[in-house]
Amino acid sequence: MTKQFLEFIYKYHYHLQHINDFNAVKVVLGNTSCDLDSVVCALVYSFYLHMTESTSESCKVSVIPVLNIQEKDLPIKTEVCYFLKLNNIPLKKLVFRDSLDLAKLSSEKKLELVLVDHHVLPHKDANLASSVVEIIDHRPRDLSVVWKDVKTTIERVGSCASLVGRILLESEFCSLDRTVAQLIAGPIILDTANFSETYGQSTEVDENVYAKLNELWDDLIPPADLFQQLSDAKQDVSSLTAEQILGKDMKVAGSVPIAGFPFLIQDIVSGKRIFENFMQAVADLGTVNKSRLVVLLGLHAGSDANDQIERDLGVYSNHSSISEKFVEFLKNEAAFLQLAPVCNENPVLQNLSVFKVLNTKASRKAVLPLVMDFQNRFSDILSDK
Repeated sequence: MTKQFLEFIYKYHYHLQHINDFNAVKVVLGNTSCDLDSVVCALVYSFYLHMTESTSESCKVSVIPVLNIQEKDLPIKTEVCYFLKLNNIPLKKLVFRDSLDLAKLSSEKKLELVLVDHHVLPHKDANLASSVVEIIDHRPRDLSVVWKDVKTTIERVGSCASLVGRILLESEFCSLDRTVAQLIAGPIILDTANFSETYGQSTEVDENVYAKLNELWDDLIPPADLFQQLSDAKQDVSSLTAEQILGKDMKVAGSVPIAGFPFLIQDIVSGKRIFENFMQAVADLGTVNKSRLVVLLGLHAGSDANDQIERDLGVYSNHSSISEKFVEFLKNEAAFLQLAPVCNENPVLQNLSVFKVLNTKASRKAVLPLVMDFQNRFSDILSDK
């Protein structure tokens, strides 16, 4: 790791301990799933802002990357921990949501919030909207959310790290060293399944950014090796509980939780994977989010980019009418998913309907706006308040 990047890691952690000494705090905040893409974007873009803007101790402005989870939940992000350690980034120097009171900073008019890898604030963070100054995201734009006077980059690409990487590559930023380049390369390779055509997530932007990184640094970890390492780390859930697995890669669409798994839900139905109290954990997830619907998304991408991609979708509700209405909605509004029902005769998994997603290019980015649309139409039956 270069001296500049290492100094930044330690400096922002020092700033956290003296936060009241600053006139303004620019926070780069990843999304609530805290996946590898989100974490890398927060770290790298913070470093970029620190190096290129007039944010220094002399003008009393601090730049801090924040991981949008509690510190106790970091161990369930297995691929994040693996990749940061691989790049010699000390996990103890990371900053989490429970490390910094963003609401207090916002109320004091000291917060400048940059959103990376998302552009819609969850309900619990609605009070931070007035502090948002910039957005970088790669999800489909939510037209119901309008940001005024906010610098916005929202573009459909495979990895948000590609958008951040492009900004660095196109600027006069001179510290794009090997560590920063390798950090950017990681989520690009993982999120595109090493540019797999079957997976269907890569774009010309992803390919161009990765190619330029390799032009600068020809000793980056070979992409096939990196994809296998990250896939293996992501799929290693052997030490996790059912609750931790549900929280490993979770997003919330309005109030509906959408939990992503690094394996197929069919594996649980068939008994291939057994997690104690799994259905209770799913029910609790709905209760915590005050939602009568929980959506589960399974994925088998293998550790080899040439492996066949498989996806499936689970629908849980203890109100059968809600499950049936949501499934009917998907069949009518999202025929492109190509859903095929999976027989579930497992008595332990009551109230869970599972479907193969035959369109393997339909990732969660395609499902999330559908769930939002469903909630907007049927909010009266979904809320469990």
